[in-house]
Amino acid sequence: MDFHGGIKLPLNHELTLEKPIVALKHPGRVVLLLSQHQGSPAVACVAPGDTVRTFDVVARGMGATSCDVHSSVSGKVEAIGEFPHPHYKFSQGIVIASDGADTPNGEISVCEKESFSLAEIIDASAKCGIVDSASGMLPLSCKLSSAREKPIHYLIISFVQNEPYVHNSETMMRYFFDEIMHAVSWLAAAMSPKFVFLAVPYHMHKLLSTLDTAISGSKDFRIIRVTDKYPQGNESILASCILKTHVKPGRLADANCMVVDASTAFFLYEALKYRKPQIDCYITVSGYGITKPSNVKARVGTPISEIVAQCGGFCGTINSVVVSGLMSGFSQYTLDAPVIKTTSAVTVLPTERLSSPHEDGCMRCKKCIDHCPAYLNPSSINRLSRAGRHHDTIAEGLYSCIECGVCSYICPSRINITHSIILSKKVIMERSVRERELNARS
Repeated sequence: MDFHGGIKLPLNHELTLEKPIVALKHPGRVVLLLSQHQGSPAVACVAPGDTVRTFDVVARGMGATSCDVHSSVSGKVEAIGEFPHPHYKFSQGIVIASDGADTPNGEISVCEKESFSLAEIIDASAKCGIVDSASGMLPLSCKLSSAREKPIHYLIISFVQNEPYVHNSETMMRYFFDEIMHAVSWLAAAMSPKFVFLAVPYHMHKLLSTLDTAISGSKDFRIIRVTDKYPQGNESILASCILKTHVKPGRLADANCMVVDASTAFFLYEALKYRKPQIDCYITVSGYGITKPSNVKARVGTPISEIVAQCGGFCGTINSVVVSGLMSGFSQYTLDAPVIKTTSAVTVLPTERLSSPHEDGCMRCKKCIDHCPAYLNPSSINRLSRAGRHHDTIAEGLYSCIECGVCSYICPSRINITHSIILSKKVIMERSVRERELNARS
């Protein structure tokens, strides 16, 4: 299955694909950011000096779209304040100094049930603070709630990862295949979709073989082999390919469709089976600038510097450390930023692996238009953004952009178009917030 635009990228999986998952040592302190999801940040419900146990709720999700945050270690709350965020500059966070005991709060227990209603699944995902990776950090409970309003005819489980170096979902499937498939079965039984599609890229040969064997003779599941082009993993593009219709970003429910990431299904399994909150993340630590490329299991809130140190540190002259994918991820200005629930990769690039960042003038070659999977004119949006006409970018399709980075990657003039698009979105949002505040005061 193919789609308009996109690009074929070198995957560079040879550094880590066959390596086991290694559980990192717990850090001496964690920084639990309150913005680990789309929507309103969580609100701290602890204070400096409080003693917490592993799995305790330390921040409550507030508003229609929000998510609880749980302590990933046991220890004492040191501070609450502003801290570096891996996706943007700063966020409110809670610092917890670990006592080294990792004492659980006693609420973890085994559930013997073999089926769950949709209400039970939504409740468990809300209480355990699960965030879905396929939908850009949307709380899973909010995503599943759409199934209450509109019937889900097509449930798509995404195993798709087309970014260089990143393959944490494939690694998790190798280790937690039964758990993930159990969660998929529970979701399917609760939603009763007409079709359950397992979307797998062509390059995942071993996973395809394993799935073929596991679902042989089953009428409930169907494997869909999708292209290795990037950004096939975007949920709206994936749904459009499979359903053979145009599905707008954020409007999958209108097409009676839902896409859930395979890694998210594993955390849902832990929530339903053990009532375990999402306090871990499975990360591909790779790149030619890291001494020991590894697949690691880290506690949420672990500083990136700690992960780098436990993977042997840097080798060579380092230019960039990128979190969650070279194309759609975020280059870090400080390694003090902690990992969050949706962190899938830490990629370390040496200077000699990167081209010059110097920008030339637009050549009007149309490559960005030809390769844009959202059928936009990125050069036009870039021009308006850099002229300060941010509001005018909306008419050019600003909010249809999925921020995949293809336009910047393919541009022969090395123009960072994606940066301009993200900037315009933030400027418009900040203006809207200021206007609401002024209207509220008047």
